[in-house]
Amino acid sequence: MKEHELGRVAWILYWGYWILTLIAAIPLLSWLGILGYIALVVVALMKIGEAADTIYESHFRNYVLVAVVGVVGSLVFVFLLVVSIDVGLSVGIIIIVGVLAWSVYRIVKGMLRLNSGRSYSD
Repeated sequence: MKEHELGRVAWILYWGYWILTLIAAIPLLSWLGILGYIALVVVALMKIGEAADTIYESHFRNYVLVAVVGVVGSLVFVFLLVVSIDVGLSVGIIIIVGVLAWSVYRIVKGMLRLNSGRSYSD
């Protein structure tokens, strides 16, 4: 795959992650965000091999990391709610807000580096 096409896929994934992160922050729609993350991870994993030794490889790895942390954070939140609604709600909200802030930071940082033609890890 040409680097130009990898760049286009990278932008589509970043915008997809941005939109899904906002959707996942809405309690009744978080399941939709999780399903979307899984779909984007599949695309990112498929493209990592093609992006080897380019600036896009680190961006695709970033997508996978952000999605995994987002899904795990959401599952911990749901688990805490099932165990205890009082404790789960207070602790779970702190976890979700932390995961959301971290995800937004990683997405924005990645978009800025991609826009500058740099790898995520520079």
